[in-house]
Amino acid sequence: MYKAYRIEEGDNLEIISSKVNCSEEELLRLNSDINFTEGEMMVVPTENTLFDIYTVKKGDSIYSIGNKYNIPYKELILLNGLNENDYIYPNQEILVPKNGINFYITKDNEQIKDIAKKLGIDGYEILSKNDNLIVVKDQIIVY
Repeated sequence: MYKAYRIEEGDNLEIISSKVNCSEEELLRLNSDINFTEGEMMVVPTENTLFDIYTVKKGDSIYSIGNKYNIPYKELILLNGLNENDYIYPNQEILVPKNGINFYITKDNEQIKDIAKKLGIDGYEILSKNDNLIVVKDQIIVY
């Protein structure tokens, strides 16, 4: 997962690398077209604390992976931007939520209050666990 970072006064590649806990080589790979000047936006990796990456093995199906991680296969399909008729292949990487992480994928015209009611939780709990939340269709909300 990635986020945008605005280069600050005094930043250089080494300092940014230290701030975001990423190698200088990786930052250069992700940002080969920028000059690293103050005010410029760049891409930096973020620590993924919500999802694991599962590498598909021969014989796996979305259904079997869902069963293994106790996730309804339709949710796993949505989480990974797949369609029900899509095939998965060995060595393909898909996201699965880490243990204890629940997620919801929004539907058209939903609001936080609707989602909170549907999930039986407080809307403030949704807001506290989801940075920069703007509810749009097919957005992943963690709760």
